[in-house]
Amino acid sequence: MTDLAVIFRKYYRTHFSLDEWSEELFSYLHDKRIQKMKVCELLKSLEKESTSYQHRVESLKGFISVLLFTYPFCASYKEHLVPFAKRLLQKTIFDDFSLVIVMKKVISYFLELKEDSSKIAFSLVPEEKLYLDEYRFPSPLMNIQTALLCSLLAVIKKEEGAKESALKIADFYYELLDEDRYPYLGFWSKDFEHKESELLLSYYLLFYSSYHLLHQKRFEHTYSHLLKRAEEKIAIKKIKAPIFLTLLSIFINKIKKEPPANFEEKEHSPKALIFQPDYALIGCKSEQMSALLTLNGIGTGIGSLQSKDIYIKTFGPQSFPLDGSKGFGIFSPASKESFKDFSFTENSLKGWLRICKKEEATDGKVHILPDKIWMHVDSKIAFNKIDLNVLFEGLTKEKMSFAFFINAQELKVQNRIIHPKSLDRFEGKNTNVQIEGKTSSLQLSTEKEQIFHVLPLAGEGFYWDADFLIAIEATEEPLSLSITSI
Repeated sequence: MTDLAVIFRKYYRTHFSLDEWSEELFSYLHDKRIQKMKVCELLKSLEKESTSYQHRVESLKGFISVLLFTYPFCASYKEHLVPFAKRLLQKTIFDDFSLVIVMKKVISYFLELKEDSSKIAFSLVPEEKLYLDEYRFPSPLMNIQTALLCSLLAVIKKEEGAKESALKIADFYYELLDEDRYPYLGFWSKDFEHKESELLLSYYLLFYSSYHLLHQKRFEHTYSHLLKRAEEKIAIKKIKAPIFLTLLSIFINKIKKEPPANFEEKEHSPKALIFQPDYALIGCKSEQMSALLTLNGIGTGIGSLQSKDIYIKTFGPQSFPLDGSKGFGIFSPASKESFKDFSFTENSLKGWLRICKKEEATDGKVHILPDKIWMHVDSKIAFNKIDLNVLFEGLTKEKMSFAFFINAQELKVQNRIIHPKSLDRFEGKNTNVQIEGKTSSLQLSTEKEQIFHVLPLAGEGFYWDADFLIAIEATEEPLSLSITSI
């Protein structure tokens, strides 16, 4: 059976970027052991100060990867592992996050260290604290990797609350899959943190672990479908080797057990309509197209749409210049206070929210802050169409647009055809753009003539790996537009 270890071996030399971690994983898959000298070298590569949430998580993930390398012989390496673990666990930065809490529990279990005995009580967003505002939306990568580790704790440690937390996350993101059971990879995703292959493989492993460790029959066909789609992506471009996820996959296969005799739960498809007012989220899915809309997010868009082989990764407010995603996104943290003036139904969302601005600190960390500009959104969603009415308040001399980041075969605008990675572009007054895939078509149209900017992109590395950017200039007048399956 194909799994992540098989895929790693298959594409190791050709499609994964090579470094000391990937080389060690390749050797480990052959020898099933790791030398103490190599353990010391990998630990040394993790010796850096955690100044941001991303740094903290990467350090913890790296150390758990080392533990998985040494399993089941952790005791033989304790003289190197325990001192490093104690230094890592003594740090309290970002300990409010469920992912950090669960990672620390996993480390304590493997090394038999004293740990916090409190029950895991998971929430899709961090608690309402001011300094956590920029994380207050259901980040898929953060939550899914939390669920993976909760699944491990539920089996190896019988951790109270771990199974319930893992299944809560799995069920939430299962319902957010499109009609083809494929995730919206640009939804609730910040461009500068976007890791598309890692996210897709995380979705696969979420449903794989939920099936094999937690014995949830409904996820059986979904995980195999997602792994096939992930391999198709890996086969056409070079990516960073998924060390952490591959090692987790190997460990899951070591501890999984045969399902119980009464393992007859019927698999069900995700619901056709999505209504999650706690996250200002609605959605629908059909054979023509599937879409999500939200008024919750930080540095992210307000929606995503997928129609067979066309993917509108994300859409939302975008400031000029258009040569960077730093000017993209909203600032609307999840909270009862933030959402109290929003209007929800199963097929509509309406409300005022602030757009964001992004500032890069001297350490390279991008800080996301609320801007002075507000945006009113009045949206309606149907099984073959999205209608959006957008109004910006507080515009100054700085230009603002409403932008779409798209994967498609080509765009048709007026009498021109624009291809990805080309030098062709369009700028001028217009009312519609036709978005073409091999098997589907969408039309993006405005009620009145507007200034459109249509640009081809590189398709990987930036802008959510999109092929195209369509930006419609904003004015002081409302912007009415629609996306229709044709």
